[in-house]
Amino acid sequence: MAVLGSTITVPAKLQVSAGTTTTGVVSLNELQTVTLTATGGTYTLTYSGQTTDPLAYNASASTVQNALSSLSTLSAATVTVAESYNAGTLTYTITITFVDMNASLLVADGTNLIGVDEVQTVNTVSAGGSYTLTYGGQTTAAIAYNASNTAFQTALENLNNLNPGDLSVALSASAPNRAYTVTFPNKNAQTLTVNSSLTGTDEIQTVTTASTSGSFTLTYDGQTTASISYDASASTVRTRLGDLNNLDATDITVSGGTPSGSGLQTRVYTITFLQRNAVLLTGTSSLHGVDETQSVTVKASGGTYTLTYDGQTTAAIAYNASTSTLRTALTNLSNLSTASIQVSGGTASGGESTQTRTYTITFSDMNATLLVANGTANLSGSGKALSVSQGTQGAAPSLSIAQGTQGLAPSASVVQGTQGVNPVISVIQGAQGSHGVNEVDAISFSEATGGTFTL
Repeated sequence: MAVLGSTITVPAKLQVSAGTTTTGVVSLNELQTVTLTATGGTYTLTYSGQTTDPLAYNASASTVQNALSSLSTLSAATVTVAESYNAGTLTYTITITFVDMNASLLVADGTNLIGVDEVQTVNTVSAGGSYTLTYGGQTTAAIAYNASNTAFQTALENLNNLNPGDLSVALSASAPNRAYTVTFPNKNAQTLTVNSSLTGTDEIQTVTTASTSGSFTLTYDGQTTASISYDASASTVRTRLGDLNNLDATDITVSGGTPSGSGLQTRVYTITFLQRNAVLLTGTSSLHGVDETQSVTVKASGGTYTLTYDGQTTAAIAYNASTSTLRTALTNLSNLSTASIQVSGGTASGGESTQTRTYTITFSDMNATLLVANGTANLSGSGKALSVSQGTQGAAPSLSIAQGTQGLAPSASVVQGTQGVNPVISVIQGAQGSHGVNEVDAISFSEATGGTFTL
């Protein structure tokens, strides 16, 4: 036998030529990739009519390899499986090697695989009206603000791109709040969008003033109006509130403001915040009421007396005290220490020995308790006397704010909870396999005269 690279002596009259009768082909292994995305369940693989037992969604490469190798249709093949995992996707790379034949494509059945349920919640706050939902470009008919979970689900299932069984709806309701939890089983669903025609409730607050003059301000959520006159019209109050940065005149209406009563007049302003759960207003008063006047008359030529106000009694006051002394005696009482008190009069009249002095005491913006005079016995003089009388009854100004109806601002929103995952399994052919063919080279000899050749 000739060996490649050796020298062979050729007999005379022979000629040598070389050629290929059959061209060889190098065999290729078949590569197929099974890609799987799931969180549970099983799947099967079929090769040429033979199907594996169910394989767990997270089966190891060796388990898949053994399952395929056990198929009778792959008994003549060498099967190897490698696995990789990336971002929730499990990939098996399967190499199938046959001698002198190509492999068929595997068929995967993932009917029993489990994905992740998508959860979205539609939250509404309302007292009436309706809204629609849009899914994948399709919009539902109007859904009532207080729709049941069944009505809500039916509205979605009536869309062309959703069917009964594609979702379920649970309702948690505590009026005016409603939460519809929408579950799309085993699906990476489109995000719902909501289009609202919901209505809320108007907030009503009343501002009541009692005054004869002065002004007041109103504060809403930290912002304070310019001064508002005691006799402001409803439109003026609305303008002052509307000038605040956190309110707009179009958001509120104001009615009332008509005075009632004589002397101290009462005005009630009804402020309506449209479709809004408003912060309660607060007010600061510079209003004035009616001053109370009382007269103290002292007839004496000597001695002292006291005055009692609402249970508290002054120190002794000289029969001929100045107005400032009398005022100090009153304001030293703890229950008059902050009062605005003025004292006038006190000029003596009458005879030289027994004189009469009348003091006019003014309690500003105050409905005062009538003073009580004490100590006539401590006075001296012919015809001595001590008395207190009321002149004008006072009235304190007031500013009060009360909430009537609590408002409600309508709202509707969609919140995605768990993002869904579609369970998927697929088979992709990578390198197509081919069987090998032996190459045959032929050497022919013809008549030659001698010499050698090599292989």
